[in-house]
Amino acid sequence: KFIPAIIWLILAVVLLTLPGSTLPHKTWLNSIIYFDKIVHIGLFSMMVFLFFMPFIKSKSAPLVSQKKRILFRVALSGLALGIIIEFVQKYWIPGRGFEITDIVADGVGCFLPFVFFRLMVKSSNYKTSK
Repeated sequence: KFIPAIIWLILAVVLLTLPGSTLPHKTWLNSIIYFDKIVHIGLFSMMVFLFFMPFIKSKSAPLVSQKKRILFRVALSGLALGIIIEFVQKYWIPGRGFEITDIVADGVGCFLPFVFFRLMVKSSNYKTSK
């Protein structure tokens, strides 16, 4: 059930640990819309979503309150990974550095699925016993 999430995690870690020399420099996308930050948000949102989906689809699904706690923990774990990767980039990846704005983007990406789940629960008639 977690195979898509694990594949996405591996892909994200590979992309985030590429040497700086392999990345495009000063493209119009970066200067206009901060494309790098959008990539971070997308990578981490999808990762958290994919790790949470097995809990949603499970036949023995936990209560909504338990799902919220699980998703919150998954999001925190994703944020921790983002912080660790920034330190890895700073100390071990040539041409890469530590950027606090990348951590902010990772955090936004990690918590977007949490926000969407909460909105889905509020907007639907999701019973607390589900």
